[in-house]
Amino acid sequence: MGYGCEKDFHIEDYAESFRRTSPVKRTWDRRSSKGVPHVEPDPLTDDQRKLLLNLGALGLAGETGEVVDIIKKHLFHGNPLDRDKLLEELGDQLWYFQCLLEAADATFAEVAEKNDTKRRKRYPAGFKPGGGIR
Repeated sequence: MGYGCEKDFHIEDYAESFRRTSPVKRTWDRRSSKGVPHVEPDPLTDDQRKLLLNLGALGLAGETGEVVDIIKKHLFHGNPLDRDKLLEELGDQLWYFQCLLEAADATFAEVAEKNDTKRRKRYPAGFKPGGGIR
């Protein structure tokens, strides 16, 4: 995160940078017949969608194990919490999460909005252990 004159890094910036390392190459910037720029991607093929779903789900599961291991070593082995390693592994999770977002033609903001709505319904008076409405 930046301070002062530096630019903060936003999730939209991340989604854009993901495209440079995505296993699926898509055309994002093209112009209409009238020369108007579009930022909509080419549609995914079925094979591209399957690739992103597989890679995203399996990668996310694997990286979750790495995060759990860092926390286990801290809580049960008495190691100091390795914040840098934790953030690195969370970043790997974010990359695989972005694979799933791309496969679903969804955005992080869309997922966050849906989750916010769900949580507000489940915990209308705020979170209380065992107090959620299902």
